[in-house]
Amino acid sequence: MNDLPVLHHVHDYLAYHAHRRAGREAVVCGEERLTYAQLLARVAACARGLIAAGIEPGDRVATLSGMGTDFLVTFIAASMTGAIWMGLNPRYRRQELQHVVTDAAPRILFAATRFAGSDITPEVEALASAAPSLESVILFDDGAGVGELHGSFGAFLRNGDGVEGLERRAQARSGRDPVLLVYTSGSTGRPKGALLTHEGLIARALNQNRIWPCDPIRVANHLPINHIGGVGFISTYCLVGGGTQFLDEKFDPGRFITRVRDDRLTIWITLPTIALLVLGHPDFSPAAFSRIQWAVWSGAALPASAIRTLRAIGCRVGSSYGLTESTGSVCYAGPELDDDTLCRTIGRPVPDGEVRLADEDGVPVKPGQPGEIQLRPEWAMHSYLGLPEASRAAHTPDGFVRTGDIGRADAAGCIELVGRLAEMFKSGGYNVYPREVEAAIEDHPRVALCAVVPAVHPLFQEVGVAFVQPVRSTMLDPAELRAWCTARMAHYKVPKQFRIVEALPTLSIGKIDRQALRNLLSDAAVSGIELHPAASRSNPNVTEGGAS
Repeated sequence: MNDLPVLHHVHDYLAYHAHRRAGREAVVCGEERLTYAQLLARVAACARGLIAAGIEPGDRVATLSGMGTDFLVTFIAASMTGAIWMGLNPRYRRQELQHVVTDAAPRILFAATRFAGSDITPEVEALASAAPSLESVILFDDGAGVGELHGSFGAFLRNGDGVEGLERRAQARSGRDPVLLVYTSGSTGRPKGALLTHEGLIARALNQNRIWPCDPIRVANHLPINHIGGVGFISTYCLVGGGTQFLDEKFDPGRFITRVRDDRLTIWITLPTIALLVLGHPDFSPAAFSRIQWAVWSGAALPASAIRTLRAIGCRVGSSYGLTESTGSVCYAGPELDDDTLCRTIGRPVPDGEVRLADEDGVPVKPGQPGEIQLRPEWAMHSYLGLPEASRAAHTPDGFVRTGDIGRADAAGCIELVGRLAEMFKSGGYNVYPREVEAAIEDHPRVALCAVVPAVHPLFQEVGVAFVQPVRSTMLDPAELRAWCTARMAHYKVPKQFRIVEALPTLSIGKIDRQALRNLLSDAAVSGIELHPAASRSNPNVTEGGAS
């Protein structure tokens, strides 16, 4: 839909589509199927319940659940009341959840009692005990009320019957007001809560709808609800575009292939690790994906072999780049680009001027030189919750938002992502950007994925160790990989060891878990051919190969 209006609030799009296409399905989850009119009625009831509970604009509202209808209802209801919504991932450990809940200080917690077939009531109880800000805990399972703070979702909705003033409240806030709180991964310290605005979420969703035109939108979402990808990149995109979203709390490649076929999905929005699992599944066939109009990915590069498979479906392909602090995608690579450029770059900024490559002082670098990707602040995050110093440090002197990602523009204006400032390491005094090395290794026809992490070295201080996942049912020789790299990059960039793994470890959001790989190398030194024996004993499924 290319004629979408620019509205002020996220919830305005639900009302807009409920008025114009009331009978269209908005959300499908399990056996539950809600039209736009039905979803609006449930969201409004939840919003009235929030007002009855005393929730004021700016208050935080938390939801602990997998991806499902209840997540969507509470998120949009919080938007209607002026509250700031945050998602909590049941896969996180108790101490991780307690940190973000204590930091965000929500007044109310909505919670599932089961996740992925397991009872998570103990986690809910632990959160309720550890968060003094919580005034009530509302359980989605009406039969599971336990504890004096707890109530059922059904009773919560009934408490809002007769509440007035919702329409006035829904229109009282500015588009620049925060509506979503997403905690960053904390790779350089404790996770920080990024406050994202109505205006930012809407601008990114409108861009996606314009760049990936798809009518009707029928898209699956199985990402966690605490991630900008699940909430913004897929759900808000679909809501703004008036599409149908199919929600699953757990990803299974075989079940996803069945959903693509049976539910007639029209766009596949995915992460590279998930895409590779689907494309490598025995049930995958281009014919099953014949209704897919777009296959797009974000979060990392996709190997050329996978892109060729996607093109064989007959759909348009593309990728995008964004992060929590940018409120979503700010660069897009489209089907007009060749496979090499799609593999190698994150495309061009959208709109023009949204992104610049600059040094630490905010001075733009020359074409072809690496620089930090920095964002114009208009649609980027509002700030970090409760961290004024960190919020100031996240901006350059002239107001651009720092991403910490290092990019390099080619002659066509496409940006090659060469690494993160936090992941860059020095080997013999030279800067090594892991993503640049990984991209070169992933060009090998039998490599599916690669991750490079630094290890301590007695002479060069740090050197790279490459963990390499081969294409399914193929073999890789570390010596062959070393020769491949030597022919393509400076000697100091070539990893000093290649470790072949069945599968790279991933986080719950599907990205490579670099910390898990670093843990394999903790207290290890690469000297000549061998790593410290303790490192290799950490993972018996790893094949080692060294380099002098």
